[in-house]
Amino acid sequence: MTTHVTLEDALSNVDLLEELPLPDQQPCIEPPPSSIMYQANFDTNFEDRNAFVTGIARYIEQATVHSSMNEMLEEGHEYAVMLYTWRSCSRAIPQVKCNEQPNRVEIYEKTVEVLEPEVTKLMKFMYFQRKAIERFCSEVKRLCHAERRKDFVSEAYLLTLGKFINMFAVLDELKNMKCSVKNDHSAYKRAAQFLRKMADPQSIQESQNLSMFLANHNRITQCLHQQLEVIPGYEELLADIVNICVDYYENKMYLTPSEKHMLLKQIAIAREGDLLTKERLCCGLSMFEVILTRIRSYLQDPIWRGPPPTNGVMHVDECVEFHRLWSAMQFVYCIPVGTNEFTAEQCFGDGLNWAGCSIIVLLGQQRRFDLFDFCYHLLKVQRQDGKDEIIKNVPLKKMADRIRKYQILNNEVFAILNKYMKSVETDSSTVEHVRCFQPPIHQSLATTC
Repeated sequence: MTTHVTLEDALSNVDLLEELPLPDQQPCIEPPPSSIMYQANFDTNFEDRNAFVTGIARYIEQATVHSSMNEMLEEGHEYAVMLYTWRSCSRAIPQVKCNEQPNRVEIYEKTVEVLEPEVTKLMKFMYFQRKAIERFCSEVKRLCHAERRKDFVSEAYLLTLGKFINMFAVLDELKNMKCSVKNDHSAYKRAAQFLRKMADPQSIQESQNLSMFLANHNRITQCLHQQLEVIPGYEELLADIVNICVDYYENKMYLTPSEKHMLLKQIAIAREGDLLTKERLCCGLSMFEVILTRIRSYLQDPIWRGPPPTNGVMHVDECVEFHRLWSAMQFVYCIPVGTNEFTAEQCFGDGLNWAGCSIIVLLGQQRRFDLFDFCYHLLKVQRQDGKDEIIKNVPLKKMADRIRKYQILNNEVFAILNKYMKSVETDSSTVEHVRCFQPPIHQSLATTC
């Protein structure tokens, strides 16, 4: 006998199955799945700086400073966009024709209402450039410290400082060229003074500062120049910035036009010296002199000069000074090469001569080099006897000609170096000094004396 079960009873019976206990004796070895949401962001701005261990904590410090400076660069870009897109608002506002005009108060009120947000932006811009200059100079001062100069400064850090200089130049030029900015501020100032909006001394002082800031051309770069002048050694850091920009530009290590133009502006700044070193360039300072001064500081190690002579005057049997080493190297370079071989100047240009002569001048060994050089001595002898022989497969006449070319090039390099270094040799001053030396004593007589 079949039993009829309704649909409702069948569904209720199925629901009862959920209440049946079904114990599982097997352990759960797999956790329940969970969804993970993530978003890729490659512009982290050094958010992963905390991953550095304590041993290299200075990288955390540098990344933190670098991150905050990038944020300031973005803010400066916003102000550059604001200045570039600025259009005169005061020209669209009705002007008061005369003092007896009945609605002049209403016109002034509407003028203040319309221009006050724009003037507030200009006020924030003035405070921003002041803060940016202080921040830039503080970083330059920190990096120019005598102990900090021994540490490595990353290329990205130097480029960021270069971007700051570029930002100052761009903001200054945009401020200079925008007359509408000054006109709008003047219109707001007239309306505010009529309505006595600026009654307290602080508001009056801020308005005057903003007027002077907008009226003076190159105000940003002038303030930057004044604050940099009091930092000792800032020229060396600027030389590093210019060098890295030149290297990036020559090797085409840029992607966007803005990056390329930033590098070009750094090169132009270094070439003209109108932005940061105008007054000091008039006194004879240049980036070339700064680089030479830094190289001279590297040559303070005694290994470059060698031990003093045993006789108190000069080395007789052997010489360990650099100019003797360079004389030996130059002797090899002056040997004529074969048909299918390359000369030193074909391989390296005059870079070797600049390197050797620079070290000789900075060590104060130019006169000793001119007196005791092997090649110069050979040239003098060949001019006296006029021999044109081949000795050990070396033609003397060709070698003498090459020595003469090297001598001319060396003299030109020495002249340029002495011009910039202002005769750095100790005995090259215009005042003659009488120096007394004891006569050298030969080793055979040293024991009997």
